[in-house]
Amino acid sequence: MHINIGIDHNKSLQINLFDNPFVSKYISIMKKLLAKHGNDFDHPRCFYSWKDRRQVQEDLDSAIEYINKFFKRKIIDVDKHDPEYFNILHECFEKLNNEYDNFTILKAVAPKELIDRIDDINYCVHHLEHDELWDTRLQLQWSKHTIDRIELEPTDYDYATTENLSYTVYLEYNEVGKSTKDLFQDNLPINYPGLKNNHFVGPDINFNFKTQPLFSNKFLEWCTNNVIDPYDAKNGLLNYPIGSFTYDFDMADCTPDSKISAFEIVDK
Repeated sequence: MHINIGIDHNKSLQINLFDNPFVSKYISIMKKLLAKHGNDFDHPRCFYSWKDRRQVQEDLDSAIEYINKFFKRKIIDVDKHDPEYFNILHECFEKLNNEYDNFTILKAVAPKELIDRIDDINYCVHHLEHDELWDTRLQLQWSKHTIDRIELEPTDYDYATTENLSYTVYLEYNEVGKSTKDLFQDNLPINYPGLKNNHFVGPDINFNFKTQPLFSNKFLEWCTNNVIDPYDAKNGLLNYPIGSFTYDFDMADCTPDSKISAFEIVDK
């Protein structure tokens, strides 16, 4: 079984799916979403790593300006020079959004553009905080307006791995919040209220282009000091491989305006 993906109608990528029950669960979710909504991908998010830092900061500034104008007051008011700038912004996002599938009343009834700008806060902050992790990072991001996910079952944890291999597709973080790795990277306390590790299967996946350790030595030391076992799958920090991938184009030919033009699950 494999997935054929078209980009901009002139580029093709193929995922050769691994044969196991976990991948079958992912495929089941995708088939339901495709049947109900068509190819409802969040195209800008899929190709967001093709933006430079200046462009991402402009998106963030624009989102803050739009939200403040919508409410006719500065509900987001933070100094860019504040060392806690990104953490404060993420807390603002959490108050406006709440949880992944348990939205605030505001987000449940707000116009689409306001919802998109609220989501921009989250996405831009994560990107700017850790832009070194986003070098030509291709993701498949599904529209948050029609997304669905299912909670991991105990047997799903058997397919978690510490491997982080090149040309491999992994399940993406299908949550809203900060993971344990984020707490370490952002110098936040271990009891941070917005802590959310990955315990769901959803449509979002990422394409890994180079083999590298899943955890840094400094992160492992920090985990030891905080009595956390990152290798325990139930802690929600490991990778879930979906398949291997090949492509027939130069990734540099993609742009921030690129789009997923085709997505076909081939059962043969």
